[in-house]
Amino acid sequence: MACQIEALLAVKAAGFPLPVEKRGICVHPTRRLLLLVLLTQISAVFPLSDLGAVSRGAVRRGVDEENCLVCHKYPKMGLYTKEGRRIFYVGENTYAQSVHAKVPCRGCHTDIDQIPHRQDHKAVDCAISCHMKDPFSNKEFSHASIRDSLLASVHAPKENEPPEKTKHKPNCKYCHLNPLYRFEKDYETASTLKRCRDCHEARGVERAFEHMLYRMGRRTSRDAAEIVDLCSSCHADKSLMKVFDKSVAPAKGYKEYFHGKAVMRGWGQPANCADCHTAHAVYPHDDARSTVYKSSLLRTCGENPSCHPNANPNFVQAAVHVALEAEENRVLLWVSWGFRVLTVGTMSFLILHVFLDLNRQFWNALARRKGRRKTRAEESV
Repeated sequence: MACQIEALLAVKAAGFPLPVEKRGICVHPTRRLLLLVLLTQISAVFPLSDLGAVSRGAVRRGVDEENCLVCHKYPKMGLYTKEGRRIFYVGENTYAQSVHAKVPCRGCHTDIDQIPHRQDHKAVDCAISCHMKDPFSNKEFSHASIRDSLLASVHAPKENEPPEKTKHKPNCKYCHLNPLYRFEKDYETASTLKRCRDCHEARGVERAFEHMLYRMGRRTSRDAAEIVDLCSSCHADKSLMKVFDKSVAPAKGYKEYFHGKAVMRGWGQPANCADCHTAHAVYPHDDARSTVYKSSLLRTCGENPSCHPNANPNFVQAAVHVALEAEENRVLLWVSWGFRVLTVGTMSFLILHVFLDLNRQFWNALARRKGRRKTRAEESV
């Protein structure tokens, strides 16, 4: 009987080997009715937007060519392990708007080769070069160069490093959360893409064009405040910085300096952590490769037109990570407190002056009113 379940058909069509005990499964008419009732009940619990036809969302973009969403489209899908609960749900419509929307599932999960999947699968390697091709050069795309830059930075695990330090080093997914595109096409974009499609495949070039516009319109995939919060999640944690024998003073000092205050208040486009230290090639400040090395500061501060294009050698001598409570910065600490006392004192005297002036005006007005009443009373007599 040709009565296999839809999921098994989809799995087989995707090229995965079916378990022996599940081949040739037939559903009795009565069981088929019960299955229909069960699916109806499930549809009342789960969001209909995620249980709809597989022709929408990520599938429309060609992501789910192997029918992975036949199972992974259900919000309650997960697994309990020793580490806790793991969620395997993938929102197809949300994923379709993400920066990885064009990448097939097994483009990253390369060791998935059977259903059910093994639990001891490998972690995703963001530097693999086989998951997609550049639509312009038709060469395999890869983040390998970025990975190599990260491996040379201070954030990468090092040889002979204590395990306590290694486990706290950030990986790709700690900083990158597959952000969503918020892309609106206009007439100029549509006309440009029409010309691109004369030579390039529409499916590839449109996504590449959107990606370039997205990155050109934003300095990073996060706004400045989000970047500062992300970096501070480690660098402002005293217990974590103690593991690396580092101080939290730089993170706190940044927020007390102009850049940090401007970022927190949303003033313009002040420099955030990634603007000065870069996102991947982060080196110690005394390393000649570092963007904040003493001989590189002038270029770092002046190369961005929105920062300080007219910066001079004297300008870059200013300290931007000074924690005012540090022992070595006692002079700045007292100057800071002096300005606070001066500001509070000045404002206090100003408020007192305004209060006394209003008080005088009130009593003068009251005296004049009483005088007019007394004059009227005398005239009436």
